[in-house]
Amino acid sequence: MTEVAEAIEHEGETLDDLAAEWQAEQAETEATENQPSKEEIERARKLAEKMNDGFLWLVNRTQCPHVNIEQVIEREKGVEAFEPLAERWGGEVPEWLQQFSPYIGAGVYMATTIVTARQVERQVIEAAKAKQQQEGGANGEEPADRAPE
Repeated sequence: MTEVAEAIEHEGETLDDLAAEWQAEQAETEATENQPSKEEIERARKLAEKMNDGFLWLVNRTQCPHVNIEQVIEREKGVEAFEPLAERWGGEVPEWLQQFSPYIGAGVYMATTIVTARQVERQVIEAAKAKQQQEGGANGEEPADRAPE
């Protein structure tokens, strides 16, 4: 053993202890250096809010149009769920995703159009049934879709 190694062992520390301490210091330094700036955090927050708004709009528009979405969800929890992704992206939509923007926009348009058309169709069918029942009941006849008892 060298004198330095012997001196370290006499103090109760081994080279492994020193290596572990150095690695811990390096990890702490890297963590501090990799912390996002205040501006990056604000950009990520704004992007997370936009992502959440878009998601909620889609849900409300295509899945639950008769629900006041604000009464059902906690908006802040949605933003918090999107923040890690937005932070990872540096508060901006990455270039690789931006190239798909026209396709995403077209898909959203198609989905919302189909859902809206189906809702209108359902309303028209229900209105026609209601009208048929009213007309049948006004003439003293049974409605056509009901069999006499």
